[in-house]
Amino acid sequence: MNRIFPVLLTVITLVSFQVRGQETPAPGKGIRFHTGISYSYFQTGYKITALSAHSVWQGMDLGTTSLDDDELASLNDYETNSVHLNQVMVSAGAVLLNSPQGKWFIDGNLLVGLSSLRSETALDLPTKNKMKVQSDLTNPVIGIGFNFRYNFTPRWGISLLPEFSVLWGSSKSITDSINPMVPHFSNVLKENYTLLYGRITPMISFSVSPLTVSAGPGFYYAFDQRTYRMERTDPETGKTYFDEIESSLCSRNFIDGCLRIDWTIIDPLTFSVEAAMGADLLINTGLRYNFKSLR
Repeated sequence: MNRIFPVLLTVITLVSFQVRGQETPAPGKGIRFHTGISYSYFQTGYKITALSAHSVWQGMDLGTTSLDDDELASLNDYETNSVHLNQVMVSAGAVLLNSPQGKWFIDGNLLVGLSSLRSETALDLPTKNKMKVQSDLTNPVIGIGFNFRYNFTPRWGISLLPEFSVLWGSSKSITDSINPMVPHFSNVLKENYTLLYGRITPMISFSVSPLTVSAGPGFYYAFDQRTYRMERTDPETGKTYFDEIESSLCSRNFIDGCLRIDWTIIDPLTFSVEAAMGADLLINTGLRYNFKSLR
């Protein structure tokens, strides 16, 4: 991340030199409603904040075991967790404030779509140390985002972009060599999860028709709640064994560097691409149709 900000500053400076002497109004005036479609990819590393295990064997409840803070800290030292998230969404929103005489621009956006999640767990052990969970692109995700911008000049401005999303779903595509499976038993594995993601990005923006280039730091937080259920059945006796592991995880890191480019391809269409890089990675791309103002 230490190398991204000089690159971003160079991009903005070069664009500024190319358009020196031109007066280009800030984009978006006269636009009221908009709709679009987008794709995003997010990858982050997790640490475990809570973990408990509950077992029921042959109808006998063996109780619940939970890790304390010291045990969790030790587990995070030799266990690594990561998540890879793909999302396809449609959006609808409105420009809430964009007075031709004023300097403020406020835009709101609601997103609904489908997601797929791949989580990976690895233990620092020589053998039997990996677990992988993969869901299909069928799990729902909803989100909301805003763009608050103050224009110092028709070209330069500062923006604040808060956003929040939540997704939930389940997966039965699980490869697990961490938790022992009983040979010759029928093993049914399933994981349910709920993931919340929040982000706020302050940015410096430079606009020259048809482009707006923005750059700045991003602050984010991801929280994941999981329930992993293992059901084992003895085919000879029909006896069942249930193990259920509940865990809470959050992102290890919380800051990155972000570059965003908005390009008005033709008058009603805007293409956007955003990349945020640090210890984790976020990529957003989208195509938006801008309806003219009703005024």
